[in-house]
Amino acid sequence: ANILINEDCTVKVCDFGLARSTTGVETAQWIIEGKKKEKTNEITYSGGDEEEFMLKNCEPAEIGDVKEEEEKKEDPKKDEEEKAAKKEKDKDEIKKRLVRTKNQRKNMKRELTGHVVTRWYRAPELILLEKDYGPAIDVWSIGCIFGELLGMMKENAPTYLDRKPLFPGKSCFPLSPNNKLTEKRKGFPFSSTDQLNIIFQKLGTPSEEDKSFVTDQKALEYLDAFPECPRVDFSEIYKGGGEEAMDLLGKFLQFNPYFRITIDECL
Repeated sequence: ANILINEDCTVKVCDFGLARSTTGVETAQWIIEGKKKEKTNEITYSGGDEEEFMLKNCEPAEIGDVKEEEEKKEDPKKDEEEKAAKKEKDKDEIKKRLVRTKNQRKNMKRELTGHVVTRWYRAPELILLEKDYGPAIDVWSIGCIFGELLGMMKENAPTYLDRKPLFPGKSCFPLSPNNKLTEKRKGFPFSSTDQLNIIFQKLGTPSEEDKSFVTDQKALEYLDAFPECPRVDFSEIYKGGGEEAMDLLGKFLQFNPYFRITIDECL
């Protein structure tokens, strides 16, 4: 068993077989944020862009205008619109940085293994063999599990036989491909049950913005080989989930890891 539980329902994870330390490992995040590692292993800013921007939307607390705060309380709709506008602006800035640092990220030395996580819970950046990855792969896995839990509700699964995983792929090119395939699209083997295709059947095929983190040209060509799929409405699949649950699920399952919600934001 990988999880221990005692009589007062305290839970502890006891299997760290796939756990690894990333202390001192240069990451794509450093490159995007304009940081560098010195000999002391301390991380410093290299003085890249002049503008201040936090990729994880974490900003220092500020003493705001009391009148402005009162107006926001009186007009929550306006507050939500401002948040949405800021989110889109931040997202656009992340995309620009990803495009600008593509060659640097592509030429990084791989320091983490490329084949991790059980297929059904494997994040897109792992499937596409990106050299660098981080906590966002775990957020994706949590999203897959969260979807399964929603699927266990009586409104969605009357009996246990109706329960199923969110992305039950039967192969995962190129990590664990189906070697019996004969169909090809744009030179790449294609299977309707391949892991990425199963993901796209739910999330829709990724946009250029979604693909902006991908550094390998072959991986981009592979993504372009998939047929267009629209995004499904999760509220139709998980009718008992509620609006907040659907919002969280969508934030977990962002194709681009840099757009995915962080653990701190989840909490």
